[in-house]
Amino acid sequence: MAVVLFYIMSMFGYGLSNRLRARQNATASDRCCCSREEPVPKYVCIDPGSDEVFTPVTELLHTEDFDSRVMFKPTKRRDRAMLHATQDDRQEHSITVTTRVVSKCAAYDGKEISVGATKKSSEQVKASSFKYKGLTWREYLETPSGYKAKGHHVVIDGVVYRETVHSPIPKKKVCVQKETTAWIKKSFLRRSTCVESTQCQKYETTHICGWGTSKGSLYKRVGRIDGECVDASHLRVVGFLGGLGGSSDKCPHRMFHRVSSKMREARGKGFLFCTCKDGCS
Repeated sequence: MAVVLFYIMSMFGYGLSNRLRARQNATASDRCCCSREEPVPKYVCIDPGSDEVFTPVTELLHTEDFDSRVMFKPTKRRDRAMLHATQDDRQEHSITVTTRVVSKCAAYDGKEISVGATKKSSEQVKASSFKYKGLTWREYLETPSGYKAKGHHVVIDGVVYRETVHSPIPKKKVCVQKETTAWIKKSFLRRSTCVESTQCQKYETTHICGWGTSKGSLYKRVGRIDGECVDASHLRVVGFLGGLGGSSDKCPHRMFHRVSSKMREARGKGFLFCTCKDGCS
């Protein structure tokens, strides 16, 4: 009896699915669909004086070839080749830290202050970025339906980026001028001890675009304009029993129509719009 009931329900679902598909083909229109795949650049730095595209500057990129905070792992052969070529063009940045030694404790007994000519030493706080090979930017002035286009937008390889002040990497205060001095400290038992200390005289703040000094602006990817118009017959039927209670005009898997994820959109992540060049809605 259970087998017969299962067979009847299966035939009913199959028939309903076919009817919904037929109705979809008769009433649904073509749909603009974009890829959910992320581009390699998650964040980019661009300067108005050039059309070149750079990764943000990070200390990790000075020693490593990839930083997941500002980049996505490539999924396509073309993107992998682009990233490999990009990694051959490391842009080095540094902040010079100077230490001025005014006085110091004598090395032989640690009790006398050696006062001689003031000495200076320096070191570098290093970071790096990459210049993306084959990528350039141009302004994006459109306003896709349902998208709040606030701020400056640019297009890079079919992906739209919006200027942002929210950096994925916190700013860092770097002491760039230090001064070392020594003095005699007397203890409770009147013993004298030489003490050295180094104090910071000047701080500088790092910049995600430029490092020591600000250069250009930071942009984050927000949408795609490289969608394709998918014929109604290739749209998905979703929902229970082949579409009952659900929409019947969803984009194919790994593609999206308006936003790539409602949950990610609520957190300010993912793609927030998709448009096609041929005007497909």
